[in-house]
Amino acid sequence: MDSKMISLLGLQAPAADELYDIVVLEPVPPIWPLIFWGVISVLLCALIALAIWYFLKQKKQSTRRSAATKALARLREIEKSRGKLRTNQVSLAISDALKDYLSEKFDDRLRYETSQEYLKRNADSTSKLPSSAQLPLKLFLSESEEVKFGNPADGETKLVPLLNRAEEIVTVCEQVSEEKAEARSPLSRPI
Repeated sequence: MDSKMISLLGLQAPAADELYDIVVLEPVPPIWPLIFWGVISVLLCALIALAIWYFLKQKKQSTRRSAATKALARLREIEKSRGKLRTNQVSLAISDALKDYLSEKFDDRLRYETSQEYLKRNADSTSKLPSSAQLPLKLFLSESEEVKFGNPADGETKLVPLLNRAEEIVTVCEQVSEEKAEARSPLSRPI
């Protein structure tokens, strides 16, 4: 542009030593790094979601185990840790494992009762437990109470029979449950 034209437009020509804005065109940055990090982010989110799903599935499977399986596993753990705990603590753990099993299996409130309350309720015939398991349970509760609260000198020798009686009660209850299930099953009835 010549100087006349610049003066007509009201613009002044920049002096030789003045700076003025010139837009320098730069190349547009490539989109590939953005795509790369986007894909990595999506994969990372998918991995986190998969890990959460896996741990929830594992937790659900562990709660899906039968009451008998959980009780017998707890009794085995108690038997292994017998030397590490005091006699009355072992007896209490055995009693708790059995009471948890019976509460879960038969929806019985035994877990939240004292032994005396259960025995009174059992005498009134309001227990939900199978009749074949009630006598062994009475014996178990009295022996367990003796070891838990009496602290007998021979308490250590009473723990193995106590564990065996607890396992026997679980086994008897499972057998009764299986028999009832077979009796209710339409496939087991004769044609």
